[in-house]
Amino acid sequence: MKRTSLLLLFVLIASILVGQSKSEYLKEVLNNLGKIKSATYFSTKTTYQQGDTISMFGDKHFYFKWFDNPADTSVGASFVKLYQDDTTRMQFAYDGNVRVLVYDEDKTLVIDNFEYNYWPFRIVYPPFITMAKNIIKFVNETKDSVLIESKDFGQQIQFIVSIFDHQVHFVGKIPVYETPYGSKIGENSLYEIWVNKSNGLPFKIVQDMLHEKTVEVVEFIILNEHKIENFKVSDYFMPDYKLREYKIAKSVTKNEFEGKTAPEWLLKDADNTLIDFKDLKSKVVLIQFTGIGCGHCQMAIPFLKQLFTENKDKDFELVSIETWVSSLDGIKKYRDKHKIDYMYLQATEKVKSDYKINSAPIFFILDENRIIRKVINGYGKGTTDKEIRDTINKLI
Repeated sequence: MKRTSLLLLFVLIASILVGQSKSEYLKEVLNNLGKIKSATYFSTKTTYQQGDTISMFGDKHFYFKWFDNPADTSVGASFVKLYQDDTTRMQFAYDGNVRVLVYDEDKTLVIDNFEYNYWPFRIVYPPFITMAKNIIKFVNETKDSVLIESKDFGQQIQFIVSIFDHQVHFVGKIPVYETPYGSKIGENSLYEIWVNKSNGLPFKIVQDMLHEKTVEVVEFIILNEHKIENFKVSDYFMPDYKLREYKIAKSVTKNEFEGKTAPEWLLKDADNTLIDFKDLKSKVVLIQFTGIGCGHCQMAIPFLKQLFTENKDKDFELVSIETWVSSLDGIKKYRDKHKIDYMYLQATEKVKSDYKINSAPIFFILDENRIIRKVINGYGKGTTDKEIRDTINKLI
C-alpha cells in the first residue's frame, strides 16, 4: 500500500474514533500500528530520576530503522538504532537472531547470539512502535487492575494508563512484573500514550516508574517504504570497528570467586579522579557492582550509607562501581542526588569481565589479603543487610 493511501486510511479511522470509549479507541490505535510493516523515524529520549526536573544525561537523539518481524517470538521486530547527527554510526541493532552492542571507547562491536542469556526472555529494550503495541495489547488483555484516563488537546489525545499493585516493564514482547524496591506489593505503574488524531498513531510514550521516568518522542516518521528482506545488520557495521562475540558467563557464582584473590582495577570516580585498587588499605573492603536505573540497587543505598557511617572509624572501605551508565556526569548527578558519601566509581568493560558482571547488584566482600570471602547476588532488604553485616563483623 502506498504511503499516501495508508495515511488517508489512518485519517478515516481517526475520524471514526470520535465518540468511542477509551478502550475502543486504543484498540483502533493498535490496529493502526499493526498495519505498519516498516518505519524510519527520529527519536528523542529523556530519562529522569524520580523527583528531578532536569534529566540525568540530557536528551538522546537517534534515528531508527524498524521492521515488523512476526517470526521473532521474543521481540517481534528487527531494528537498527543510529545516531541522529551521524546516521553512519550505529548505537544498537537487533535482527531476530543477534543483538549488536556498540562500545565506542575501544571501537568494538559485540555480537550476542543469546547463548549466555539466563533470563526467560531476551534483554532487548523494545523500540517505540513495538513498545506502543505492547502496552496497548497488555491493557486490552490483562486481568490486572487497570485504569485508563484520557485528555483531549485538540489535535492530540493523551491516554494515561495506571496499572495497580505491579511494576510492569516491557522487555521484548513480554510484560515483566517487578517490584524494584523489594517484595512489598502495592507499587503501581504509570504509562502515558500520546496519539495524533490526524493519523491515529502514537508519537509520545512516558514510562513513569518508582526508580525513574522516561519520555520518548518520535517525529518525521515514514511508513512502509522498506522491506525486512533487505535488512542486514552487517550493512551498518562501522568499518573501523573490530568484532567480537559476547562471552560473559551466565552468572557470578560463589564457587568461581570465594577463596580467590580479587581482580585488581584502575577506575575513575564520579569526579574523574583515578582510583587504584592497590591504594585500598582497609582491612575489609565491600565492593558493590551497581546500576543507575536498577531498582534493587537504589533500594540498597540507605543501608549502604548507614553501613558506611557505622564503620567509618573501623578498618573498612565501601566501593560502589557503576556498570549500567558510562557517563561520568550522569554518575555524579546520581551520587549527589542520593547523597552517596562512599566511593562511587565508573566501571570499564575489563572490570565487568574480570568479575563476570552481567546483572546488578552484586556484592563482593574482601579480607585484608584481598581474598574474596563472600559473594552475594541481588539485594533483599533486611536479609542481605544481615548477611553483609555478619560477614564484615567476622572479618574486622
